[in-house]
Amino acid sequence: MWRPVGITMSTLKAILFDIDGVLADWVWGFTNLLHERISGLIEPVHTGEQFDWNLTHIDKAYMNAGWNLVQEIPWWWRNLDPLATEAEFKRIANLNLNNRVYFPTARAEGTPHVLRQTRQWLEIMGIVNPSVVITKKKGEFANLVQADFAIDDKPENVACIHWLSEGTQTYLLDYPKLGNKDFLPKAVKRIASLSKFLDDVEVAI
Repeated sequence: MWRPVGITMSTLKAILFDIDGVLADWVWGFTNLLHERISGLIEPVHTGEQFDWNLTHIDKAYMNAGWNLVQEIPWWWRNLDPLATEAEFKRIANLNLNNRVYFPTARAEGTPHVLRQTRQWLEIMGIVNPSVVITKKKGEFANLVQADFAIDDKPENVACIHWLSEGTQTYLLDYPKLGNKDFLPKAVKRIASLSKFLDDVEVAI
């Protein structure tokens, strides 16, 4: 990879963006799939309207049937609606040009073509050659790449990044209805929009 003289991996900022709940509306995509293909009694909801990340109010049999459908549909991940705005994606694309930008996601490991579909989705959103990593161990990954900044919507992920990756400025995209956040360290910044995270990153670099 070509870099200007004097630019090394250690001087490039490492920035981590969670996808589902931050960039993509996975909750709407999945609940709408259940509504259309499994049971009309299941009401589709958008990210932030549900009361937990695992959709525990939906019967487990329906959830399993939905995951089976996701594995069968070759374009499902690629067609999810965005949560980020066009302007925010342009800002991410600009950061991606001159920094180490990663998209770690805990999307279903083992789902056929999930990595390819995720990359395609980000490319559709304007991100050139996105670095997508399928992992549930976001704290360990942040430490591995020496992340400078990270944003996620799940408090447990944010806490793991904070505790396992020294020096990473961690941000929680805070949806008021979602879960217990009292255990979060005070150093974690709780924000109401992706734009606030981008503002802080752009000032720092």
